[in-house]
Amino acid sequence: DAFDVAWCRRAGALEVELTNAAAGHRVPTGDVHRHLLLRVWRSSAPAGLWEAFFGRRFELADDGGKRTIWDSGLDPRETRRFTVDLAALADGDPDADPTEPLNLELVYVYVADEFPRPDRVPSEPGTATIERWRTAPAAIPACR
Repeated sequence: DAFDVAWCRRAGALEVELTNAAAGHRVPTGDVHRHLLLRVWRSSAPAGLWEAFFGRRFELADDGGKRTIWDSGLDPRETRRFTVDLAALADGDPDADPTEPLNLELVYVYVADEFPRPDRVPSEPGTATIERWRTAPAAIPACR
């Protein structure tokens, strides 16, 4: 419930919006394995996938820890807007069906056991789908 996701269509493009609507902190938090992926694609042209990454990148610090060198997380109440070209989603196919439904997905990637006991290795990243839509372009509301 922390995120609001919205999309609308405008002249050959989608406008996609992601808002940190309810978390009282920057999201995602934590290690490099915690990040969000916002994706839009056509099932018939997966190579045309559009993707936005929200997370952090680190480098080793002199004290043996880590230092954040890049952070694309969202602050509380922050909204990010993106324009996604519909032709790019078709991956250059001039015969792409303009009525084919479009897919939108917001996925949270995480490591459940980021700080394991000394005798165990961290778990593999897992995922949780926060939002998933499949909608015909004509059913996506026009932008105001």
